[in-house]
Amino acid sequence: MSKNMETGNPQEGDSGFKKEIGLFSGINVLVGIIIGSGVFYLGSHILLNTKMSMGYALLAWIIGGLGLLLGGVCFAELGAMMPKAGGMYVYLSEGYHPVVGFMNEWTSILISGAGSNAALAIAFPTALAVLLPMSEVTIKVLAVISILVLSAINYVGVKFGAWVKHFHGGQNNPANPHHCAGHLWGNPVAQS
Repeated sequence: MSKNMETGNPQEGDSGFKKEIGLFSGINVLVGIIIGSGVFYLGSHILLNTKMSMGYALLAWIIGGLGLLLGGVCFAELGAMMPKAGGMYVYLSEGYHPVVGFMNEWTSILISGAGSNAALAIAFPTALAVLLPMSEVTIKVLAVISILVLSAINYVGVKFGAWVKHFHGGQNNPANPHHCAGHLWGNPVAQS
């Protein structure tokens, strides 16, 4: 353990990474990750499962949001306690055993991370297909292209990724052209 960690005063250089983005950029990226396209697709499922009860649907979103907030606070605390590169791998390796951290990362790379990325990638062209009719093959090709483009953006660096996120306008900006187009030309979910 480094001397700075023992004194509870971690320095920026301990992790080997430089601080590249500020508070607003960090919050913007995290809000995009947490909310992402789930709001657009899960809203109808939650309403259907609560028998169209707005109160129960709102309660489900509040409970989910509180769970995410608690998880974020836990990760913030772990990050402050162990300011090293590696995130979840470091936390599980030091908390339990290096094998646990290793297995978690491989599971994330091969199963959960890949599945989440694929689901989010397919959500974009599926939503776009409401405005521009396209075949299933075209939807899948656009999903693969979006994964490749976003991977290239992330490869360039976190500062460039944050700039792209700011340029996009953020998911929650009601003046975002995507939102306006969706409200004007979108298909409402048919009730069964």
